[in-house]
Amino acid sequence: MASVRKHPKSKFWYACFTDSNGVRTTRSTKTKNRTTALKMAVEWEKAATQASEGRLTEAQARTVINSIMEHAGQEPVTFYKIRDWFEEWFEEWIEEKKKSSQDATYKKYQPVVCRFLKHLGAKAEMGLASLTPANIRSVRDLLAKEGRAARTVNHTVAKILSAPLSKATALGYMPINPCKAVEPLKEETTEAGVFTLEQIADLLKAAPSADWKGLILAGFYTGQRLRDTADLTWGQVNLADRMIFLKQRKGGSRVAIPIHQDLLDFLLALPATDNPKTPVFKTLFVKSGPGRTGLSEAFKRIMVKAGIELKKRLESAGKAG
Repeated sequence: MASVRKHPKSKFWYACFTDSNGVRTTRSTKTKNRTTALKMAVEWEKAATQASEGRLTEAQARTVINSIMEHAGQEPVTFYKIRDWFEEWFEEWIEEKKKSSQDATYKKYQPVVCRFLKHLGAKAEMGLASLTPANIRSVRDLLAKEGRAARTVNHTVAKILSAPLSKATALGYMPINPCKAVEPLKEETTEAGVFTLEQIADLLKAAPSADWKGLILAGFYTGQRLRDTADLTWGQVNLADRMIFLKQRKGGSRVAIPIHQDLLDFLLALPATDNPKTPVFKTLFVKSGPGRTGLSEAFKRIMVKAGIELKKRLESAGKAG
């Protein structure tokens, strides 16, 4: 039977009860209230008995813990299932991304989270704290086996899956972030190519429209990504001071870049406008970055037409790569 006693060198009451192995044990209740301490001792012994008989479920364990918290006059502990936590976190995350209009990031994260929960199967219905490095390692190895590049797999683990688990750890819903204990896969190092002046001239000749010619010039002379350059509006262009002001989608950095004379001549030849929100490259402003109809694929077609060799930066290990 559970009971309590006082230790002469402690100000707290100690609970005395039989643990799940049938051994009489003593544990500090961290409370000075004898009634509260006795209720905690009873709950502990009840849970130990259920565990020894194989009847202690996760739901019952949660009930025991919150019963103890209630006896101590504290707020109940919030327990999350793995699925519930990821879905709640992702819903909040979507709202934040809507504010920053990062639709491409959302489209990349959403299927990864769904795939992760599907891979966990019944495990996804268990407590968040039960998620282990082995579970993360399992999905990492699956993605690699399907043919995804090591860099993609590492990003999935270290960024997409780790983000919600880092928040859960910070809020005390789980002791550690299991993603932090998973070693990244070895990545192949690659170098970005640089176009020569002759290749730029060939690209301009192969450009299918005036907007593409302008985008190629702007990309070459500013060094910015296709999407960031295509998003350029007249409010970001100061022809008098010969400066372009850009906010990069990736990272949100703001950059100020001098306008090269060749690009300046192109911009000066375009129709004037008083609306600062008017896109500089109107037909490309509405195009997405990735995808078969996006800017990247369209630029690759221009490269092919210009006779510039397309080199694979990474070899796929399977159909998913």
